[in-house]
Amino acid sequence: MTSDGNSSGGRSSPRTRETGPQRGLGGQLLSWAETAAVPLHRERYPDRPLSLSGFCLSHNAAAVALYAARGYHPVHWFHAMVRDLTTVLPEVPAPPGVQITAFTPGQSETARLIRNEAFTDHRGSTEISAEGWAHYMAASAFRPAFSFLAYASDESGRGSPWTTPRSPSPSRCCRNSAAVTGL
Repeated sequence: MTSDGNSSGGRSSPRTRETGPQRGLGGQLLSWAETAAVPLHRERYPDRPLSLSGFCLSHNAAAVALYAARGYHPVHWFHAMVRDLTTVLPEVPAPPGVQITAFTPGQSETARLIRNEAFTDHRGSTEISAEGWAHYMAASAFRPAFSFLAYASDESGRGSPWTTPRSPSPSRCCRNSAAVTGL
């Protein structure tokens, strides 16, 4: 839910347990977040509009009511997809001319730039800095063995980050890059 449908790059998500007595903790957290966001936004993003967003499950009636009472409204939904991993996964070949490679530390910066490019237009997403990426790469949740990059092979067989039909942008070094999986 968002109060105006736009994003400044900041995120807040006051969360309390969905069960138990309604003691107003969610409202107190949301009030604090809304109050704290204004000076932080002025300091860090003075030239950008401020927008706050929150997240809750649609069946959490108390949270939906709280956000609605504060002027927030639903703008998008996320869906969970589940697959039984006890069955054999089908073999899916890479598209012609595309080589899938396992992630290596030497590809980290390319992967960061591809990730930033892939999420440019994703609501609520902001670019990850080199420092933020390094933090993410060092986190115990990162699983390099399950992370891959797709490269389009040129006539010599050498790969470059998978390109899409979009035209290059001089302001973004990897505007045509796509496909980072598992990161």
